[in-house]
Amino acid sequence: MDNNIQKQRVWIYCRCANDDGDMSSLKMQKESLRKYAEKKCLTVVGITTEIGSGCNFERNGLAEIEIAAAKGEYEILLIKSISRLGRDFFKTIQLIEKLQLMNISIITCDGSNVNSEVTVIKEIASMMAS
Repeated sequence: MDNNIQKQRVWIYCRCANDDGDMSSLKMQKESLRKYAEKKCLTVVGITTEIGSGCNFERNGLAEIEIAAAKGEYEILLIKSISRLGRDFFKTIQLIEKLQLMNISIITCDGSNVNSEVTVIKEIASMMAS
């Protein structure tokens, strides 16, 4: 992980597709992401958790992270994996690009920079299309 992201403000986003009765999946995601942020000396300024299909991009949680990003409340969105944002490839890419335009970096708890990965995927898709 790059040292220049330390001490930046982070927003944690957790999603699971359905309520498993005791919300254990969301709790595990949230705890894992909190520990990651603490380990990397990131300041958690917000946490969004929600239950909903990754195919539906009209979720309240996504709206919440977009509004907070637009207000400049954080620099890094911390997620378990890209699939937590959504399951529709094109809509997920659109969401990531929207957040990039607001200068938001998206990091997974394994330290991957989603922004870089999306750039590579888009370049490969473009080469395949031509």
